[in-house]
Order: sequence, then structure tokens, then C-alpha cells
Amino acid sequence: MRILPFGDGVVLGEGASGGFRTPLEEMLQSASIPFQFIGRRTENSYEMAQPNHEGWPRATFSFLRDECLEPAMALGPDIMLLYAGIEDVKQVPDSGIAVARCEKLVKAAHALKSDCTIICSQLITARDYLAEQKVKKFNVGLGTMVENLSKKGIAISRVKMHAKVKSENLNEFGMPNEAGYLQMAQIWFDAIEEIVRRNCETADG
Repeated sequence: MRILPFGDGVVLGEGASGGFRTPLEEMLQSASIPFQFIGRRTENSYEMAQPNHEGWPRATFSFLRDECLEPAMALGPDIMLLYAGIEDVKQVPDSGIAVARCEKLVKAAHALKSDCTIICSQLITARDYLAEQKVKKFNVGLGTMVENLSKKGIAISRVKMHAKVKSENLNEFGMPNEAGYLQMAQIWFDAIEEIVRRNCETADG
């Protein structure tokens, strides 16, 4: 199973070596789930057996779609772990614009590799009050987008990071600390494990 961690500085793991990727790697190994992290970058992946990723600090959806998506999808991912959006939310007056940009990226990814399952993450809590209100609106819109695209046959799901990663597990810059990244890893792992379970049931059936 080829897994593409794709998105912004949270995917890179700013603030902790490997971010959520380090504990996620350990969880997948412990569960004996065959996998390979793929991507063109290996920065901030110290002591990881699977260091590859596509985490780009301060990346917007447009940057990811225009500059990163095609070469990343050419690597042949089975699953994309998509975490991005905070830069878009900060830049636009309406969170709906950020959701629309996310939808363009997802549709472009599907067009490049239709059998890749895309797991979209909610944004985690923002420390700033006004930013947090926009994050909440984005997360609601993201849920609607995922539901609509799923009905159209795109293999897509959503993970609910916002309620699970608490504000006390963010550092002074608003990025997850090690405990926050561990919480994120568990949520990603549960979503991946569910895909593996469904695939096994389909194969057995």
C-alpha cells in the first residue's frame, strides 16, 4: 500500500521530527500493515524507515495543485493523506473559497489517478479567535464537499481532527506538539485501517 502524505507544514511535521508521520509509521508497522510512504521530500524525517512525503510549509491548495500534485500522483499512491487549508483560510474573506480550492485539488488528483483513495483532514484548532471561526466554517464545508464528491464516485473520506487535537497540544506557533501529532497519527491510522478492512472484505467476497 503506497501512502502519500500530502499538504502543508503539518505534513512536514514542523515542530517535531516527522510530525504525525513518525508515530503513524510505528502504528502501521505494529499492525503488520504493508505500506510505503511516498513523496519527493525526505526533510524532517529523522530516524524514519519511510521518510518520504509531500509536506510543504505554508502551502495553499493552489500551490499544491499547480506545483506538486502531478509529480506526486505519478508516484502511484493508493491512499493520499491530505492536510492543508489554513493558509487559504487566512487569505480569503470566506472559508467557502478555501473549500472550493480544496475541491479543485481533489478533482485534479482523482483525474490523475482515479483509484487513489483521498482522506481529507479537518483543520485543527486555531489559537486566534477570528481564525478559529473561519476554521470551523471551513471544516463544515469540507464535510459537505466530501459527501458530495463521494456520491459522484470519487473515493474520498474525511477525518475529524478538529475536536480530537486539543489546544493544549499545540505549541506557541499553533502547530501540534508531539502529543498533538500522536493524536493525529491515531486518527489517520484508524482511517487507513478501515480502508484495509474494507479491501479485505471485498477481496473475500
